[in-house]
Amino acid sequence: MYYLRRAVLLLVLVLTPLCGGVLAIAVAPAVRLHDVGLDGLDLDIRLRLGQGSTDIDSALLGGLRTKAPVLLGKPVGFDIRPSDLNLSLFDAKGALDTATIDVIGHLFSDPKAQRAERDRIVGQVFRYYGSIFCVTVYLLASLELLGYLYLKRRKLQLDRLPMRARPLFQRESTVVHWVAGVLAAALVLPALYVLSPLTNRSSTTQPDPQLSGTFLSGWQLTGPFTYLIRQAATSVDSLAKSEQVFYDQVAKNRDQAYRDYYGSDGLPRDSDFVRIVVLDDLQGTSGMARTVAEAAQKLHADAILNLGDLTATGTPQESYLSYLNGYTVGVLAQYAKTIPIYSSLGRHDTPTVVSYAKKLHITVADGDPHKVAGLPAIGSNSPYIVNFGQAARLKDPAVTTDSVASALQQKACADKPMLVYAHDKELLNGVVDSGCVPLVIGGHSYDGEPSKDISTPSGVVRKVILGSTGGHGAGDGIGGLTTPRNNAPFLLLSIDRKTGEVRVDTTTVHPDASVTVSGTNLSPLTGDERKQLG
Repeated sequence: MYYLRRAVLLLVLVLTPLCGGVLAIAVAPAVRLHDVGLDGLDLDIRLRLGQGSTDIDSALLGGLRTKAPVLLGKPVGFDIRPSDLNLSLFDAKGALDTATIDVIGHLFSDPKAQRAERDRIVGQVFRYYGSIFCVTVYLLASLELLGYLYLKRRKLQLDRLPMRARPLFQRESTVVHWVAGVLAAALVLPALYVLSPLTNRSSTTQPDPQLSGTFLSGWQLTGPFTYLIRQAATSVDSLAKSEQVFYDQVAKNRDQAYRDYYGSDGLPRDSDFVRIVVLDDLQGTSGMARTVAEAAQKLHADAILNLGDLTATGTPQESYLSYLNGYTVGVLAQYAKTIPIYSSLGRHDTPTVVSYAKKLHITVADGDPHKVAGLPAIGSNSPYIVNFGQAARLKDPAVTTDSVASALQQKACADKPMLVYAHDKELLNGVVDSGCVPLVIGGHSYDGEPSKDISTPSGVVRKVILGSTGGHGAGDGIGGLTTPRNNAPFLLLSIDRKTGEVRVDTTTVHPDASVTVSGTNLSPLTGDERKQLG
């Protein structure tokens, strides 16, 4: 009997903290997740033990429901409520808004980005509830340990007392044991009830057959706008799949073009070369961001240099992670992996874009010297800004193209970096004419210009002007593109550390998904210039 009592006591001591952790999870407030939706959408997610479904409540638009996962035989459902849904599926006439469909289609167009964002959300939810469980278990276990030490101390005191004084302390010990037993029962019994099948709440979920095979496959739509949302969902999925198919084909064609040009679908890592992949003017074409970053991986680039205009609108909807990491800033950073990204600012790169780029560890130019892939460089930003729906205007009326170009020329000639880059090619004219810098790279040109050597009294300047990597052309207007309407080029700048040879290889994605590669050799660096290669 003694050993049985001991075994039961030990079991209760172990179960009490664990059961307390379960109860803490059951009554914990919802976790608030930030920046998981359009316009910095926040989500409140509450775990429901025993709930047979996971429900997303999007207020007036209705909701979504799917069958809850089962963990150790217990359904674990979630209630998900957006804090705000600054998105309308309908236009002023009540019809489905095709522009919104295009936006959401981008968000769902990249399965890798979908998985990354889903893993991020799931990870944050489990860390939150896991922390609540662990902290509760720790506190209760600590309380048990303190109680045990208190009783041991009182027992030692009891052993030193005369026999006539012991009954008082024995009664005290009995009271302590009863209080501990009641507290343990108050935690263990409710927790066992919560974990038992008695608290399981079945919820009928009937997946919409119209959504089978889409990104909402297995979900049931609920609410007053079920029919219209179903139409929107299938339209979004059709757009997303067609975009994904296009860029999958681009990836295959790019690899084949590299095999024809380089002899393999990429270049081996080689410390004798400095390799920089250069892009410009994506303006929301996130599929091209994926294409460029994947190419940088295959070419073993030391850095990615974005000249500017990552987004089309510069709004939070286009800059933040949104639902699925689906726009150019996040996609470029995700596929680049560990390759560092440097960027000057174009006319569409608003403070919102800059803030998010820095959040993703993209180095933003500020006019001061820094290094790009080990090369001393200076990046200059456009003095213009384009707020969504407005024409381009100067950020500061006193800071113009001429004043920025003049300051850039003075800075370049004083510091003599290896490379100067800017989105607005007009900012580079003075630097080129001065001959102070071996390499200048610019953009803001729909078609680009052939890479060429410019002879100056101070030496040769290698001038590279890139066209729109997003495939934009004159008259396309503003707005993100799903696929390029025109040729979409990006560059690989290679410099041989030993010989100083400079080569520019241009990869061009065409509107039909075909890919071509061409190359230009520029003048080799001089001996003094090669010293800056490190």
